Amino acid sequence: MAKPTSRSSAKKPKGKHSKNKASAKSPPPSRNAPAADARASTARVEKSFVGDGSIITYLSQLIRFSCFVFDNYKGKLADDHLEKMTEADNKDKEEKNRSRTALRNYVVHAADAIKPLRDGQHHNSFLKIDGDDTLDYDTVVEYMTTKFNVVEVERSCAEKYMKALKLTDPITPEMVVDDGRVRLKVFQSMEQYNGIRSAIGWVYKIARVEMPFAQELGIYIKGITRHIAAAKHLLANW
Repeated sequence: MAKPTSRSSAKKPKGKHSKNKASAKSPPPSRNAPAADARASTARVEKSFVGDGSIITYLSQLIRFSCFVFDNYKGKLADDHLEKMTEADNKDKEEKNRSRTALRNYVVHAADAIKPLRDGQHHNSFLKIDGDDTLDYDTVVEYMTTKFNVVEVERSCAEKYMKALKLTDPITPEMVVDDGRVRLKVFQSMEQYNGIRSAIGWVYKIARVEMPFAQELGIYIKGITRHIAAAKHLLANW
């Protein structure tokens, strides 16, 4: 009698088209297949040496500085930009816009559009940073001097402070308030002045133009540091 064949030992025939799904691999992606481009433009990458937060801070400083230059030293603005800034300023005046929105928006646009100096391509900075009547140390420092705080302190403290820093301005009766305290103009925080310097330096760096008064401005800011330290020590009770 023939023995029955065990199912477990029976061999299943392999078809000619059977595949081992576990070992199947997807083909590598083709470089020629469509793909969204997540890379920034060359111009944008060239400006990415600082973070977005820093750029926002720089633009805020440049708006205020550019308005100062526009109001006081129009010759230190590039001619083509000066024309457009004048148009923006006239628009603000017509609309009685004291915030100078059109002018401020133009400065942001002009700063964002700066191109680097290269062979066959001149930078397009809205500030005159090379050539004749360029932005200079005196203009920047004059702007920095407009940034101050007014404090009221004891007269004895004010006198010690002014003597320590060899300041010669007299304390007149008009500077004394009702309780005998004295009103003084003092420097703001170091962040303010460093921020101004960094914002202006950013324009030079983007345009690939050397800032000729960088060292001189650095010395001035070191001097401000000394004055601020003296104020914290001698006018601590303001």
